[in-house]
Amino acid sequence: MNKGKDGYPEIVLLDHGLYETISQDFQYNYSMLWRSMIRGDQKSLRKASAALNVESMFPLLAAMVSGRSWQSVKQGLKNTESITKKEDELIQAEISMWIPEMSEILEHIPKQMILVLKTNDLLRGLETTLGCRPGVASFVHMSEYCLRMMYAVEKLNRPSWKLYFDFQKETWAIFFYKMYLRTTKVCIQSIG
Repeated sequence: MNKGKDGYPEIVLLDHGLYETISQDFQYNYSMLWRSMIRGDQKSLRKASAALNVESMFPLLAAMVSGRSWQSVKQGLKNTESITKKEDELIQAEISMWIPEMSEILEHIPKQMILVLKTNDLLRGLETTLGCRPGVASFVHMSEYCLRMMYAVEKLNRPSWKLYFDFQKETWAIFFYKMYLRTTKVCIQSIG
């Protein structure tokens, strides 16, 4: 991140050389993880964490992936506001206590997850440098992508009208939520 000649921020991307084709199973489990965090569904969160080899540490995995406190994840990220200064200070104060457990998680999760965490870390670094944290819009987008991925996989494994109607119901719920955000101007970011 540099200040450009014109005074505007200039983002310089470095190629780290690490690439991985993300398997459909991993995409599904990662989508389930995010959907569970967004909804605050601890049972599904535990199931997704088990599929990622760290069931017993699911609260810490959720905090690592979302960059939020366990308290926010338990409530459901859709039900919380953007990260507050108090929550950010709490995370910073407690992070050193969890380093051994975070190392254990990194030893057990799939290689694909490590690349995703690294990408998330780079994005959070940019957000910090730019002085912005993701708001509600990022969780709305994540909800849409998770929903599509999970529907695509479940449709192949067990197609049904109920599955289709549940997908449509959730898609429309996200659409109406986006309209609500636009009309109340809660969200400054573009929510597409």
